[in-house]
Order: sequence, then C-alpha cells, then structure tokens
Amino acid sequence: MAKIFITMFPEFSAFNATFALAYELKKRNHNIIYTGPSQGQKYIQSQGFEYISYGEQLDEDDYLSNNYYDSLRKMNEIIELFNPDLALVDPLALIPSIFYLRHQVPMLCLNTTLAYRFRMTSPPIFSHKIPENPHFIKNKIGNLITWVSLVQKNYNLWQTHPIIRLLRYFDYLNEPFKLNNKIRQLGGQLVYGEYGPRLKLPELVLSPAEIDTPWNVSIDKRTYVGACVYPKRSEPLFGGSFLLESKKPLVYCSLGTYNKILPHAKRLLNAVYDSFKNKPQYNLILHGGQILKANNIKHRTRNIYVSEVVPQLKVLEKAECFITHGGFSSIREACFYGVPMIVFPVSNDGFGNSARVVYHNIGMRGDIKTINKLEIDNMVESILKSNSIKQSIKKMGSAFKRQEGCSEGIKFIEDFIKNPNLNIGRGQ
Repeated sequence: MAKIFITMFPEFSAFNATFALAYELKKRNHNIIYTGPSQGQKYIQSQGFEYISYGEQLDEDDYLSNNYYDSLRKMNEIIELFNPDLALVDPLALIPSIFYLRHQVPMLCLNTTLAYRFRMTSPPIFSHKIPENPHFIKNKIGNLITWVSLVQKNYNLWQTHPIIRLLRYFDYLNEPFKLNNKIRQLGGQLVYGEYGPRLKLPELVLSPAEIDTPWNVSIDKRTYVGACVYPKRSEPLFGGSFLLESKKPLVYCSLGTYNKILPHAKRLLNAVYDSFKNKPQYNLILHGGQILKANNIKHRTRNIYVSEVVPQLKVLEKAECFITHGGFSSIREACFYGVPMIVFPVSNDGFGNSARVVYHNIGMRGDIKTINKLEIDNMVESILKSNSIKQSIKKMGSAFKRQEGCSEGIKFIEDFIKNPNLNIGRGQ
C-alpha cells in the first residue's frame, strides 16, 4: 500500500488530532511515517508510529542559523531517500511543504483547526464574531470588515515573522509578495488566511462537519475527516484518579499546552480554585499546577486535584463540565465525550472556536481578563442546570461518535492516492 508522510506543526495538540486518522490508515496497511523536529520523536513513537527527525526545533532567533539550514537539508535528503507516495501536511508547515513541492510529492492539507483563507462568507476564525447566514449582504459586509481589521492588525507582525525572514534568507523571496511567484515556479500556489500564507491544496479538516457552521460546510467544500479523537491514546500517569471514581459531579479545567504563557491564565485558575475549594459537593481537576505553585495552595484536597500533567481523555470521559481556553483539540475532545464547555478564549482560533460553541449551544464563553470567583460560580451552575445545553452537546457527541472511524477522510485519501488529479479544486 501507500507510503504516507505526516508533517505537522510540532506541538502535542496537533499530533493528537492526527492519531485516529493515522491508526485507521495503518490498519489498512498503509505505511505511516511522521516527520519533524526531534522534540516530537519520543511522543510519536510512544503512540506506535515511526518518526523521522530532520533536526532540532529551534527558537525564533535561530531560524537563520546554520543549524536550521542543516535541518532543512536533512529534510530534503529524507524525501529523496524515502520517496513518499503522499504527504499529509499541516498548513502551518509551509517550509516542509515547499520541499515536498520541489520533489513533486502529492500533498493534502491536514488542518487541525477550522482556519481557512480569506472569504466574505465567514468571519476569520480569529474573530469572536458568531457566524451568520452569508446570503444576506449585511453579513458579508460584516465579515469583510472583520477580515480587513485582522489583516491590518497582523500585517506588520507577518512582515517580521521568522518564517518570512527564513524564506528571504534562502532566496525563496526578496519581498513577501514574491513568495507566490517562487512557489508557482515549483508548480504550487499560495493563498492567505488567518495564519498567513499557505499552499493551495485539497484540504482535510480534522473534525466532523457538525462542529462548523452549515454555510462553511456547503460553501468551502472541504472534506471533514471525522471525530479525530483516539480514545486509546497513550496518556501520562495521573495521581488524581480517586476523583474519577467518585460519584460527585466532576468539573475539569485546562488551558492547554501553552497554559504557562497565556495572558490572565493565573487569574482564571485562581478564580476556578477559589470557586470550588468550599464546595465539597463537586470535584475539580485543575490542569495548571506550575502556574499556581507560588500561591501556596493545596494541590490535593478531598475534592480538588491540581496537576501539571493530566490525561485529558480519561478525565473528559468522566467530566460534566469543561473549563477551557478554546483550543480546537480540546473542543473536539469535549464534543466527543459530550461534555458542555465554558470557554475563555485568549488568542488566535480560540475566539472563533468559542463562537461555534455558542452558535451550537454546547456551552458558554466568558472574558478571561475580568473573570472572578462569583462569575465562575454562576457559569458552572448554569451549565450544569441547563437542559438545553445538555441536549445540544449530547447531539453533538453522537455526531462525533458516529464518525469515530474517520471514514470520510480515509475515502478521500485513498481516492487521492489512486488519482491525485481527481479531487483537485475540492477545498482549495
């Protein structure tokens, strides 16, 4: 069968989103090989997959160093040596995409978020704006204004982005706008979206269509892979299992992989802890122990467990409410287990994800900059007592469970392998 490379933006949430699809492809005798910086190697191998490292993951200041040049050269050699039949590439992995393009390796975009590209039919995923029917001209104008605002806000940042500096250094562009010409020479084309430039490719979204808006699903024509949650994922050991065995309602709070650097994270975690410390009728698992170390709080009480490491799938399986920053992996996993959410978006796609939580009535959202104990009290009580939200998240969870096998994504990939030109234009 096919030799398939998977190249993702190197972070745990991005890797986690791919495992269900990768396992299904592996079961069908495809040879699945992950590639990326060495930091991801141990984690990917612990999940039972082969991983080929092309060097160390460097900080932004190292993007123009000889070490990074060596990493890129190593990736070039890996592609030549293994000659993959297909590459599934994160839209954020622009540099590896260019190497696949140079070697004429067929590619599909493997999108771990709902981010896409500029269009007037939907607000950017970086916006808190709740999507509305784009067939009304006022909604299209509102979307356009939101996009223009995003472009203005991010333009100067994009000009100095390390990837852009790197591309200049290797003569992929002398100016940002010449990048498209260089990629065209290699047979590709750039489009622009919330995260900046990305290759125009047939696109697989790592989620069911049900979590997006019906207008995006019908207009964008992307392929929604399925649930993309793998319940058998290897997760870390956990000292809070005693709370999972309790019959009391469990609330889980996590701000994701980057919780230590999120603005106002400490404020939210303190408010959540204060809300539950005198509520023995509830149990709380709080992911963020390092942030709260300086507060001299008890990391283990009868009803609260605070930890730096949490097996999220095991906890969500038992939880009745999830307090989250709104990362798409967390949203997807909560939906899979039918857990209503309280979302406190902080940056990037967290805002648009929270808008979809509100749109589908599967939770609530709050303002992390002003949150306090009393608001947490009220929001948790509202979530736990809302029959409407419970019904909505149950319906969403059923949709996710029906698509646990990622059959839509499998079919698209196998059809594409047989004929890479068959689906050109779909989701591009």
